[in-house]
Amino acid sequence: MSLLANIVTLASVEAAVMKTSAIIAADLQTGEILYATPTAEKLFGYNVVGEMYGRQVEELLPFRFREDHVFERSRYAADPNIRAPAVAKEVTGMRKDGTEIEVFVSLAAAVIEISLPKQDQRPCVVATIMCKKEFNWR
Repeated sequence: MSLLANIVTLASVEAAVMKTSAIIAADLQTGEILYATPTAEKLFGYNVVGEMYGRQVEELLPFRFREDHVFERSRYAADPNIRAPAVAKEVTGMRKDGTEIEVFVSLAAAVIEISLPKQDQRPCVVATIMCKKEFNWR
């Protein structure tokens, strides 16, 4: 197998992961959702591709957790090493229709390059989300 074939295969794997994984990237300072995979949008009940963009990440949490999340987000922005990236935390999320879901969330700090409406680089937190019920985790 040639090196080029390996590169194509890795690119295909990356595309498949992005298509099937629930991943959200939000501005580290403001909490604005900058990117969400179709799987993340479906998980949280958003039916239109890109509908989550521009919303606050706290909208994905029940009201009772939102204020604390803003505080925790600011702590994480000040020190992204406060939480190990590989450690998944159990969180109660909220779908667009208000129903609550139990999910596991892993975080990683990153710099995301934004091309629209203008070229920009922003520090973000990237969350990988797994629905507890869909994976039959207890």
